[in-house]
This record gives sequence, C-alpha cells and structure tokens, in this order.
Amino acid sequence: MMTCKQAATLLHSGEAQTLGLWRRIHLGLHLSMCGPCARLRRQLEQMRQAASRLRATFVEESSHGHGTALATRILDKLRNTPPNGESTP
Repeated sequence: MMTCKQAATLLHSGEAQTLGLWRRIHLGLHLSMCGPCARLRRQLEQMRQAASRLRATFVEESSHGHGTALATRILDKLRNTPPNGESTP
C-alpha cells in the first residue's frame, strides 16, 4: 500500500501523469481512500491551472507592453487575499 508521503511526493513532482499502470493503480487506490491526499491533488491541480492562466495572461499583457501593470495588479491582489482564498470587499 502506498503511504501518504509517497503519494504526496508523486503529486508534488508532477510524475503522477507518467507513472506505469501499477503505480497509477496504487496511487488511485490511495487517493480514493485518503481524503487529505485527494484534497492535496485537487489543490495542486488548481494551482497548476492558475499558474498556467497567469502565464498566458502575462505573455499576452507583455506583448502589449503592460507587463509591469499586470505584475502590480497581481501583487496587489495577493496582498489583499486572505489565506482561505476569499476575496476581500
């Protein structure tokens, strides 16, 4: 049986997509039985998606000469967002 530490290592490294069949099965079984690891997987996926969207937005803004303005907006948003992710009024 896969441990939480092994599952977290695979999830953090991004290697979960390139695993062989048996390792994918072991990881899938672990994630189906372990709420904290399943939550970690969802959180990491959300972070990867957000980073991808941010990268695409930055490239678009930079091509129009607005890269500095975008960076300022991002930093302001991060400073004003509480740790739970809810926006401040």
